[in-house]
Amino acid sequence: MTHRDEFRARVKGTVVPMPTPFNDDLSVDLEGVRTYTSFLIESGVQTISPLGTTGEFFTMTPQEHREVMKAVVEEAAGRAVVIAGAGHSGTAVANGLVRYAQETGADAVLVCAPYYYHSSPEAIFHHYRTLAEENDIGIVIYSNREFMDNLELVDRLASLPNIVGVKEATGSYPLYQQWCEHHGDKVVVIGGGSMKHFLWGNLWGSPAYFASVANFCPQVELDFLRHLEKGDLEAAKRIVLEIEAPYMEVAIKHDWFASLKAAQEMFGLPGGPSRLPVVTVSQAGRQELRDVLTRIGLL
Repeated sequence: MTHRDEFRARVKGTVVPMPTPFNDDLSVDLEGVRTYTSFLIESGVQTISPLGTTGEFFTMTPQEHREVMKAVVEEAAGRAVVIAGAGHSGTAVANGLVRYAQETGADAVLVCAPYYYHSSPEAIFHHYRTLAEENDIGIVIYSNREFMDNLELVDRLASLPNIVGVKEATGSYPLYQQWCEHHGDKVVVIGGGSMKHFLWGNLWGSPAYFASVANFCPQVELDFLRHLEKGDLEAAKRIVLEIEAPYMEVAIKHDWFASLKAAQEMFGLPGGPSRLPVVTVSQAGRQELRDVLTRIGLL
């Protein structure tokens, strides 16, 4: 079985992008990482993704990155698929993180394009080609920038060895559809960021998506998936309109990543402060989050 076959067979439904818990002194809360990992898996989540943008990887040292990756893989212990974030602004450092994920036993890696600077679409292609050719682990492309509208680049990326999936997080519904139509038979097209987005992608064959409220209330999104599987689109839409949309409006207002941590703490889960340049949610913001979570029936 190839990496692509195995990944396609295992990755379906909700993928939870994990925030990284920090202690009050802003050190990494590794015990919290383990506790949170087990909470998600024991709640029924089958695929988890630490150290992506939601995990504030851009604020962490390579050593911290490795420690969190190791803790998640060990705690998961084969109970869930682990797609470990291995992105960086430079290809060489990203390559080291990909290699470590492989050695540690992660199931795949999520890799963004170099986020500070790149010289051309050709440079993006060579970034991913280097990672794909020098490692033997499935790689998920993080499609979150406007240059992914370059369909020639998309075609070339989808043809690379070890490219098993794409997280389509540009917010472009046409691009999500194009990935599914043109490359869904080769790579797993994972929707980025919301049940609302997945309502569209699911129609075009996308089998999985990155979660919104499952970080602290997995049952909501597992119910959403069950409605979709039964063909009850109206019930799935009600969850989006009555739960996800009101929460997201407030969460985005107070910074998406920091808001997730604040919400997790309200559910008794590890969260902690954020590191700059992400600002921890204020007390007033926390109250607004608590109010909306109460209003939509989660608290």
